[in-house]
Amino acid sequence: MPFKLKLDTKPFLRKVEKQVERNLEQAAQLILNDARNRVPVDTGKLKASLDYELRKVSTSYRARVSATTPYAIFVEVGTQHTNAQPYLRPALFNNRLAILRKVAGR
Repeated sequence: MPFKLKLDTKPFLRKVEKQVERNLEQAAQLILNDARNRVPVDTGKLKASLDYELRKVSTSYRARVSATTPYAIFVEVGTQHTNAQPYLRPALFNNRLAILRKVAGR
């Protein structure tokens, strides 16, 4: 006698997707908080412009932590007239293990 099993995986996959999104958001928040602690403050505009966004692209999620002031890149990498004062790259690099743990859900 044949045996058929029908399983609707959509509810399970939606839960997994939501958890992945939460984990990625926590990782982005970790980077953002560290960058805010590291960023040099003169007027406070650069610090205030730091934010993150989550985006679903096709079947994957992407997190982006960035600053929106036009001069943010010059503070991060420096110019021929000013020294670099990195805040985003160290926030990512120094938290890489914690980020991986958060994304993995640990």
